[in-house]
Amino acid sequence: MLVQRKGCSAQIAKEDLEQIDLALFRFHDVFSGTLAQFMPSQGKTVKYHKTSHITSTIRRFGHIKHVSSQTYEHEHVPLKKAVRATNMQSSGHASSF
Repeated sequence: MLVQRKGCSAQIAKEDLEQIDLALFRFHDVFSGTLAQFMPSQGKTVKYHKTSHITSTIRRFGHIKHVSSQTYEHEHVPLKKAVRATNMQSSGHASSF
């Protein structure tokens, strides 16, 4: 669906977005009923929530083939290390990190 293939159009059809929305709905439904219950956050994390905005982001900004989150993922590493170095984890305050 979102795989970029050589020689293919960079356009995403309305039907593709509807399929993506449906697939995300199914994923969230299954995830919430299974894995989320074993997470300290109960699945209520920013990354999990942001997946629900994929299609609205495509509708608003267009094709996302050049979008990457690696830079932003790397930026929060120092914060995670700092939190792990404190007693916040043992007291339960770091569960959202």
